[in-house]
Formats: sequence, structure tokens, C-alpha cells
Amino acid sequence: MRWLPSLVGIESLVLCVLFALWWSADRGIAPQSPEAELRPLGSAAAVAQSAAIGTTGTPAAADSTTERTAAQAATATAERGVILHGRLLAPSPFADLAQIRFGLNRGQTWRSAEVHPSGSYAVADLTPGTWQLRCEVPGFRRMHFEHILTEAPFQVLDIPLQAATVLPVFLRTHDDTRLQLELAKLGLWQGLAVVATRDPLVGDLEPTEHSSVHLVGVGNHRQDSDLNRRQDPNAGDGVLELDQAPPVHAALLLRHMVLAQQRIDPGQTELRFVVDPTAVKARMAVARLRLLGPDGPLANATVRLSTAQGGGSAGKSDEQGLVRIENVLPGITSVDITAKACESIHTHWTLAPGVERDLGDVVLTPAVELQGKVVDATGQPVRASVQWTALDLWQPPHPRSDRRNAGADGDGNFTLPAGRRRYSVRARTDDQQVGFAIVDGARAGTERWVVTVQKGHALRLRNASQQVRVGVVTDSAGNLLEVLRLELRWPEATATLPDGDYRLHVYDGHGRPLGQETLRMAGAEVQKELR
Repeated sequence: MRWLPSLVGIESLVLCVLFALWWSADRGIAPQSPEAELRPLGSAAAVAQSAAIGTTGTPAAADSTTERTAAQAATATAERGVILHGRLLAPSPFADLAQIRFGLNRGQTWRSAEVHPSGSYAVADLTPGTWQLRCEVPGFRRMHFEHILTEAPFQVLDIPLQAATVLPVFLRTHDDTRLQLELAKLGLWQGLAVVATRDPLVGDLEPTEHSSVHLVGVGNHRQDSDLNRRQDPNAGDGVLELDQAPPVHAALLLRHMVLAQQRIDPGQTELRFVVDPTAVKARMAVARLRLLGPDGPLANATVRLSTAQGGGSAGKSDEQGLVRIENVLPGITSVDITAKACESIHTHWTLAPGVERDLGDVVLTPAVELQGKVVDATGQPVRASVQWTALDLWQPPHPRSDRRNAGADGDGNFTLPAGRRRYSVRARTDDQQVGFAIVDGARAGTERWVVTVQKGHALRLRNASQQVRVGVVTDSAGNLLEVLRLELRWPEATATLPDGDYRLHVYDGHGRPLGQETLRMAGAEVQKELR
């Protein structure tokens, strides 16, 4: 089925071409689309509303052929929602379409564009309203702006691209060895990235759950996607594409840590960083803990530490249950602990650069299976995806443990491998019904407990600051329900909540509380700006 997205995209483009031919046969049908004002990423977002084809003006004379074509186009559009199409305006054709990142998102809904080498594009299955449009084309400045879609079935938006200032990047050691190859000796295969900003960075960025921080500021570090070619000792380290002309400042990051900085001056032709691998190793974290089970220390248990994208470090416990893991990438670390006859723990820790953190005793309870059932508001069983987070192991600013999933079958039944602790359980259906339950694994019996899903509405959070913000939604008793992390790359996040009263807690990227307020969901979406 991998051919299906391409087929849909090609079909959408064909529809656009047919409609354009029909439209051009009688120019009185609709006015020309006004040229939208587009601003590069990092500036104030522009609001561009395209002309609504077919909503103004009427044909002077429409024969039966034209009427049939219009009817066919309307029928096809009804199945695909609004179609946005147009051209990416550049001086030459695009050679590598795979490197183009172009799409629209509205909350948790994403739609990708199908792009032709000539620059023609089409995006199908859109709905009226405000969307975020993002376009990244190699060699050009990135575009990010709001775009308003009307009710018209076909809408046109041409996007003029501006050439970026492109600098080859070289990340080297003092003996001119590639830095990535030296870091690989420490087990670090990912995380290096270059960012460009208008002003120098002051210290490290806030911890991230991801393997690297990129696509922020006024530049895009484009690296080879083939990890094998990244190991070529004679190769460069990609290019930095600037969204504005120099002077700007460049920083070399390893995950969220600043390894080096320099100014980029007008006329500069390359960007070269020289870094001592010994200094990088000194900034790695160390995790130390003792694992205990129901009968005392746990030997031969496994602890895996990774980023949201995987990789990372691992260690096993000795006869005393002790584990020590070196060369761990600092930041928000995803933790997976497994031991025979015990629960598996999934949680997060924050590890600081250059620090050996003693995490103390981590107690694993006996393994249990929690039997649940998902029903809708009428009591009928429904299929759903289910995620669960241990409440006593979670703390801000960490995300929920959402990268594991249990599926509820056609009878609504599901089973969670868990321990004897309390969990926040969330169930979601394909049609965006959602429900929550707080379950105590120490008291769960054989009878299935119920998660009731209901139609939800969007809580949309937007980060108006220049730092990470974390929105945490709890119920009236303070139990965790949702976590929305607004990192620098993605300053907006959305959660779906049933109608009801909640509390919204706001934290910074280090988990420090910034405030809280009552949150009421009542039949409509709620938008809030975090500062």
C-alpha cells in the first residue's frame, strides 16, 4: 500500500489541472488570486487568504460541457475536502523532491503536499479555517505562516521562494578529524546540529526529549540523511541555509548543549567548528541507581536510556542490584527497566551535563495485568488505542509515557502489562473520542474496569515566549491527564479533552512551576497562550 499516497497525490494534481483548464476557458468565473504576503520563519507570521474560486462572479455563458465538468469537480472535491494548489516560484526546476518538506497543520491534523518537479503542488483533504503552512526547500529560505482557507472547493496560493545564504559546514577536531567519528567512539551516533540565531546563545538550551535541537532560529542545518555516509572521514557535515543575510551567530549543539559558537560575517563562504572530543566527553552524564524487587536486590536487570528517537545507552545490574551507566547524553532521557518476574518500568529522567546523578533505589513491583474495557457515551464497546503512565514515576516537565500502546479490540477489551502502582490511562478512538481513567494496579481485580470515551474538543496551546513551555492538564483531584510540551521547533500543541472542568498547570523547560488556572471545556475548542 506504499503506492497509495502517491496515487492520491497524482489524482489530486490531475483534478487541479482539469479544473484549471475549465476555469481558463471562461475567465469570468473567478478573479485572479491576490498575491499573498509571505514572511520567512522567525518573523511575524503573515495571514494570507487566497481567492475563493467559484464564490464570486458568474460565467457569462456556460454550455452543458462546462456544467458537467464543474459538477464532476465538485463531486470529487466533496470526497477530498478543500484542495489548495499553486506553484512554488523558483528560477529553476526542483531536482530532489524527496528533500522538500511542505505541508499544512491544524492542531494534530497534518496534510502533506504533493509537489511536481516544475513547482506545481496540491494539498487535498483540507477544511476551512486557519492552518499553519510550512515549506522547506533545499537552497531556499524556509517559509512558515498562517493561511486561511475559505469554503471554496479549490483555492490557489503561489509561494515565491527566496534564495538562502548557503554555507558548507565542517565539524572537526584539532587534528582535523571529523568530530562525529570521534564521538562515535563514545557511542554517540546522533545529536550534533548547527543552529543560527540573530544573537549569541547564553548557555545551554533547555533540556529536550529529542535526539537533537534543530530547525530553530534563522537557519537550517541540512545534513546527509544516510547515516553510513556520515561516517566518511573526508566528507563535510552538511550545509547551513540562512533565512536572512549575515551577520548572524551560529552555535554547534550536541542535543541541547552548546559546544561552540561563532559569528557569521557577510561574505563568509564556509562554517568551520573545531572542538576537543575530550571536552565533549566531560559533558556526558552518568546515571547510578540500585534496583530492588519484592525479595530484595535485582540482579541481571536491564536499564535502557534513550532519546525519543531511540539510540542511547544501557546497563545491567550486578548481584547487589547496582547499575552505573556512563556516556549518557544529557537531557530528558526515556527510561526502560526490565527484570524477570517484575513489572517493566517506563518513565523519564532529566540528566544534567557533566554530572553523575545518584537516582537512589528504584523499586520494581510484581507484574500484574490490568484488564480494561473502552465504551462510548451510550455504553457500547468501541475500538481504541490506549496509553498508560505511572503517576508516581512522572514529574514535570516530562512527557507522558505515550510511546507504548495497547489496542482495545472490537469488544472494547484491552490488557495493560503493569505493576502495583497507580496509572493515568487514556483511550482514543479513530474519530477523536477520548476518555481517561485513574487505575490502581495494587487493587485491580479480575473484573474489567471501564474507560468511557466521549466526543472531545481541542485545547490549543501556543508558546509566546522564547523558552520551552509545558502545559499539564489534571483532573480536579490533581491526577495527570495530558502533557503538552511546546519546544522551540514546535511552539504549538493540541490535546483533545471531553467537556468538563480541569486544571491547567504551566512549567518551564526545567520543571519549575509558572502558574495554574481553571480550565473548562464546554462544547468548543479552547485556545490559550503561554508566556
